[in-house]
Amino acid sequence: MARQNSPAPLQAVLFDSDVLIERFHGSEQAERFIRSCPLILRKVSAIAYMELLQGAANSRELHTIRRYIKKNFSEVFPVTEEITHQAIRLVERHALTEGLRLADALIAATALVRGFQLATANERHYRAIRGLKLKVYRP
Repeated sequence: MARQNSPAPLQAVLFDSDVLIERFHGSEQAERFIRSCPLILRKVSAIAYMELLQGAANSRELHTIRRYIKKNFSEVFPVTEEITHQAIRLVERHALTEGLRLADALIAATALVRGFQLATANERHYRAIRGLKLKVYRP
């Protein structure tokens, strides 16, 4: 009897703040990109979430962001000690060559530690990071 190939398991996707910011600027394309991933697999880093909150102009926008994240992402991942150590290594290796900054390093480290794909439009800062799987958003 021939063995059937089972489909590869779907991988969780951590969304970078740049994709989320595009969505909050009204991009339907960004919204479709986010929704192309099943809800159970959509994740966000606490760093990306805080970047969104920081950009809110008023309490209404803050409430809208909180509600959107709660409804459209299955988990918000905090920064752990392991993520912090990984982010430090990433900054040491990639800050000068790829321009990797603190928030991006923490988001990439979260994806690496958790074994997630990273959905981002910022391919340039992330492409040299070994082991990081990218799902590139092209606005």
